[in-house]
Amino acid sequence: LDSPDLYNGLFIVNPNFRELHSAEIPLPNLAMPIIRSVQSLLRSRGQPLFTALAKPDTVRQILQEPYAVSSAIDDTLVDVLLTPLLTPGASDVVFDTLSYSAGPLPEQQLGEAGFPKGEKCPVWIC
Repeated sequence: LDSPDLYNGLFIVNPNFRELHSAEIPLPNLAMPIIRSVQSLLRSRGQPLFTALAKPDTVRQILQEPYAVSSAIDDTLVDVLLTPLLTPGASDVVFDTLSYSAGPLPEQQLGEAGFPKGEKCPVWIC
C-alpha cells in the first residue's frame, strides 16, 4: 500500500473474521464491549479450548463449512492446516486474529487517496 507504483493489480484473500469487525456488526456501541470481553477472555484463558479443538477430527469438521466438495477434505489437507497450529506460539497468532476487531479494513485502506483505481490497478478482495 505504501508503494502502489510497484504493481499493476492486487488480489487479497482476507482471512480475518470480518463479522467481528466494528465496521461490520450491527449496533457496534452495544456489541463491541461484549465482543472485546470475549476476545480478552480467549486471550487470557483460551489455551485449553484451543488445545481441545486443535485435533484432526475437529479441523475436518470445521472444513465442512467452507468446502462444498467434502471429498476434497482429505488427510493431507487436514495435516497441512493442522500442523502449523501445533507449533509453539500458534495459539497466540490465532487469538490475535480473532481479536482483530478494529483498525482499517483492506478496502478502506485501498480506498485512500493516492491509491490507483479502476483499470490502472484492479483490486479483488475475497
